[in-house]
Amino acid sequence: MKKFLFLFAALALSVGAFAQNMQETVYLKNGSIIRGIIIEQVPAQSLKIRTKDGNIFVFAMSDVEKITKENVSDRHFRSNRRMTHSRWSGPEIGYRGFVDLNWTAGVGTTSGVDCIGLLTSHGYQINPYIYTGIGIGFNYFYNGTAANIPIFANIRSDILQNSITPFVDLKIGYSVLDAEGLYLSPSVGCRFQARRGLAFNIGIGYTLQKYNFEFFDDYDYYRGNLNLNGLSIRFGIEF
Repeated sequence: MKKFLFLFAALALSVGAFAQNMQETVYLKNGSIIRGIIIEQVPAQSLKIRTKDGNIFVFAMSDVEKITKENVSDRHFRSNRRMTHSRWSGPEIGYRGFVDLNWTAGVGTTSGVDCIGLLTSHGYQINPYIYTGIGIGFNYFYNGTAANIPIFANIRSDILQNSITPFVDLKIGYSVLDAEGLYLSPSVGCRFQARRGLAFNIGIGYTLQKYNFEFFDDYDYYRGNLNLNGLSIRFGIEF
């Protein structure tokens, strides 16, 4: 009887130890392997997995090759964790912020009216590809000694799930101060991920700024608008 109880206890401990080493394993199409506990899964859309060291990664289901449960030793897990951290996990669903420095060269009728500006946008990452937010900026037209403050809605899409990926971005809103009117700024560029939660961006774009004006002189009243259009180069950081 004692031998039976001893064997039963040994078997129970073995099963428990085996179960503890079982890890949910996500194989990605880019070759990455992530082991941990899947804490959220949206069918045909995305999954969220927490690794043994507490990090949380979010992936689109279209990038997942397969999901299994495997018996993994701690040594194997740590080796795999280092490999996983060296690869891109994509922007996490939730808060995301940007700060961009841009220089715009005037074109067309406003050629020579150049400006330098600082923009910031803050919002929500809906899924690994789509970000929406709102932002504000400050532009100084140093050729004409004027300035404006654009207030805008922002939508952005990262095209690929790699540490380096192209993106498209659109800002639309209204500017106040000296150059007041519609503000529209589409751009394309490239995102370089430095580490989890930190990336750098470089891009080019086109800025359309409506300038509504009115003034009086000794004889007449003038009212109208101009298009302060320009080509932009942008450097930014995201967090």
